[in-house]
Amino acid sequence: MSFGIPIFWIHLLVLLFIIYFGIRYGGVALGLLGGLGVFLLAFVFHVAPGKPPIEVMLIILAVTTTSATLEATGALDLIVRMAENSCAGILIESPISHRSRLFS
Repeated sequence: MSFGIPIFWIHLLVLLFIIYFGIRYGGVALGLLGGLGVFLLAFVFHVAPGKPPIEVMLIILAVTTTSATLEATGALDLIVRMAENSCAGILIESPISHRSRLFS
């Protein structure tokens, strides 16, 4: 089945092909094509999938839940406004023009 090409390169081409179309279509298609890639590698190429990165998935869940809560309660706008006010008077040196300007 490898036709003189090492199997690693075939796996890589399949992976890049699926990532390309997943990014091109975006949204739900990215997740569905990722599942298709895992299916192909597991059942067609007989590559054993590794254990899922539970810690990373929980961190992503915590961040998205926190940001959604902040957005829903209006606290995100408050935090952004507070950050803007605290940075309003900071001077930044511009390496191109050699002049100071206000950060805004």
